[in-house]
Amino acid sequence: MASNDLALRFSDETYATKLEVSKALGTSLVDTIWSNIIAYRSHFTRVLSLRNIEKTPFNVVLTPTIMDRCTSLERKLSKVLLRYSRLAPNAPGKAKLRVENYTKILYWVAKNII
Repeated sequence: MASNDLALRFSDETYATKLEVSKALGTSLVDTIWSNIIAYRSHFTRVLSLRNIEKTPFNVVLTPTIMDRCTSLERKLSKVLLRYSRLAPNAPGKAKLRVENYTKILYWVAKNII
C-alpha cells in the first residue's frame, strides 16, 4: 500500500493518532508513514484565534471528509430550525419539542459531529 494511500486512510476514513496507526499496521516503526500523514493533513490545517495556556494557537484539520460531514450536519440543523420556526408560537408540539426532546437533540448532534 502506498504511503499516500495510508495518509488518506488514516486522515479521511478514520482520523487516527500515531499510536492508533501503529496498532492498525501492527508495527512500531511508523515514523515515515506518520510524517506523510502529517504532510497530508497540513494541507487542510487552519489556525484558530484560540490560544492555549502557553499562548500557542490551536489548529483544526478540516479534511474533505470532515468538511462533508460538517456540511451535512449543518444542512440537517438548518432543516430542523426551519421546521421549528414554522410552528405556531403556542403550538403544543413546539413546547413538547423544546422541553422533552432538548437533551435528545443535543445527544444526536454531538454523536453526528464525532
